[in-house]
Amino acid sequence: MRVFNKTFFLSMLLISTSVCFSQKSDTDTFFVKLKKAKDYKDSINIYLDIATSYYYTSQDKVIEYAEKVHELSFKHNYIKGIALSYNKKGVAYAQNLSFEKAFYNLNMALDIMQKISDDYETATIYNNIGSAYYLQTDITKAVEYFFKSKEYSEKSNNYRMLTTTCINIARIYINYNKFDEAYNYLNIANETITKHNIKFNLGFYYHYLGDYYRLKNMFDEALGSYNKCVDIYKNKAKDDLYYQASVSIGQILEKRGKLIEALKCYQNSLDSTIKYKLKFGIATSLEKLSNYYLNIKDYNNAINFGNRYFEKANEIRDNKEISRAALILNKAYENTGNKSEAYKYLKIFVEKSDDFSNDKVKKLNALVFDKEIKRRENELLIEKQKKEIEAKENRLKVIILLLFFLTIIIIAAIAYYRQRLKMERSKIQQINLQLSQERLKNELEFEKRETEKRETEINHIMQELSTSTLHIVNKNEILNDIKRKLEQSLEPKGNISKTIRELIKEIEFSTDMDKDWDNFKMHFEKVHVDFFKKLTSKCTQLTSVDLKLCSYLRLNLSTKEIARILSISAESVLTRKYRLKVKLGLKPSEDLLGFLCNL
Repeated sequence: MRVFNKTFFLSMLLISTSVCFSQKSDTDTFFVKLKKAKDYKDSINIYLDIATSYYYTSQDKVIEYAEKVHELSFKHNYIKGIALSYNKKGVAYAQNLSFEKAFYNLNMALDIMQKISDDYETATIYNNIGSAYYLQTDITKAVEYFFKSKEYSEKSNNYRMLTTTCINIARIYINYNKFDEAYNYLNIANETITKHNIKFNLGFYYHYLGDYYRLKNMFDEALGSYNKCVDIYKNKAKDDLYYQASVSIGQILEKRGKLIEALKCYQNSLDSTIKYKLKFGIATSLEKLSNYYLNIKDYNNAINFGNRYFEKANEIRDNKEISRAALILNKAYENTGNKSEAYKYLKIFVEKSDDFSNDKVKKLNALVFDKEIKRRENELLIEKQKKEIEAKENRLKVIILLLFFLTIIIIAAIAYYRQRLKMERSKIQQINLQLSQERLKNELEFEKRETEKRETEINHIMQELSTSTLHIVNKNEILNDIKRKLEQSLEPKGNISKTIRELIKEIEFSTDMDKDWDNFKMHFEKVHVDFFKKLTSKCTQLTSVDLKLCSYLRLNLSTKEIARILSISAESVLTRKYRLKVKLGLKPSEDLLGFLCNL
């Protein structure tokens, strides 16, 4: 078994970068669309599709239209478009085995995509670089970039590229007979295809699942998978996977002794690859036909197809294919007895076999591959642990940040509620103040009304006192009048009886007026509460006349007014006032009225 299948990895490149085009008219359709392009991005996408349509026929055309993409993208400063043009050229150069140019363009594309943080396209470019390294037989580098592609595919949810990369990794495991690991990655690819309905990679998956079963000698399962692949690509015979599946079916049929059916498969593969000018496919089909005829000892046909295989190998400038073709021709010519031709091709085989992957090289590569896989798995484990630690740290930072903001919010809330409480308290205080003011106002108004009421009552009492006083004055005048009339009755010729009767009536009237003193006293004490009680407590020797004098003085009556009430002279009133001061124990300099007002 060869170390690698070049057509397989060309398929890797094509599947990761394009869709399949089955007819030439597809390219013509793109040119029509190009004339109707809405803007420069629309034109760039159409140019990329045109470049893709030439993948199976002319890598020079791919590069030509990729350059147009580059020019248009550069003109409009469309960075992603520039990266996509580098990627297209890199794939084209890899198919031409111009690895230096391939890696330059692919790495330029990778650098740009990483700078603009386009993880989706970065995953695709990593896969393309890995495929190019495998074409160069640098397995360790290929594995490294395939794993990076898987990482970025998962990161960006690029499920189509995830399935492609997993199948690529599985195919490498198959090549080194690590079937358990291969099946694991094929299973990941299948689950992703099923879950996300990625029909585009379904044929790709069935083809390499067929390889897995074929190399494990599970031929029935292998045929089932290959036939599913052929069914998917039967209308896309231009695709490498179609002829590869046909060749693989032919190999199984040949092992089972179904030589005619195997020959049909090989011939069908050759016809398809010639029709669509698939150079590496033609070489592979010619190789299978050459070996087929060599195995059935039809040496003439073996030489015929071997020479065509040798020519195609030289055309594609692949020393491994040249060496393999030379070995077939050597065996065929040797069996026909043509020693010179046999020697000629044996010499070519020896010259070209320096780079051929013989069993020793294969074993060495297997060891390197195992070492690289383990290294990469360790790296992935370390990266996973780092990411877990970073995730924990990030979660902790988020928690701390949340706690910080929560603390700020709580402090702000406390400050807000304190301020609100302060405002509420201030508002309550204002309300209380207003209520207090209103209460005070009401109390003042009440007191004012009460005062007015008392004043009204006092005025009424004063009016009553005035009335009583007036009655007393009138009484005294009456008594004085009686006195005068009595005096007149003593005069000669006076009518004594008549005069006496009148006096009796007037005295009776005057007697009724004595009741007014009690009324006077009652009204007086309403205004001057407990006046007489306080006065008698000061001096128990006061007579009723003294009490009356004190009450008249308290009413601020003049000496003449008191004299009229008491029916005495003013001098007598002064004398009584003097005696009253003595009884009350007042000094001559002390004011009697002031004393009475202070009771």
